[in-house]
Amino acid sequence: MSTKRRSPEERVAEIEKKMEQLKAKKQQLEEQVSQKERKERTRRLIQIGAIMESNFGLESLEEAEWVAEQVRDHAQVQLRSRREKQKAEADLQARIAARRSADETANA
Repeated sequence: MSTKRRSPEERVAEIEKKMEQLKAKKQQLEEQVSQKERKERTRRLIQIGAIMESNFGLESLEEAEWVAEQVRDHAQVQLRSRREKQKAEADLQARIAARRSADETANA
């Protein structure tokens, strides 16, 4: 049973070989992840298109773009209104908290 000790150069070469193998494996896995994400996105886009087409009776891309613009514009108005209401509610809550704090300080 003779065991040959490897030289430092041999160990470095072995580690570098393993690093290259790991790098290749990492790249392969990253490509698999990327491909999976592309497939999921494609499927999602097809599903969204089918939903739009069936719900709005769309017959062309131009109609789909027009409907999307209308929905977007409506959503933006609704979001702006919602944000304004949330800000007003937060301001009101802050004023109430400040008044309570002032009342507690005055009563102490």
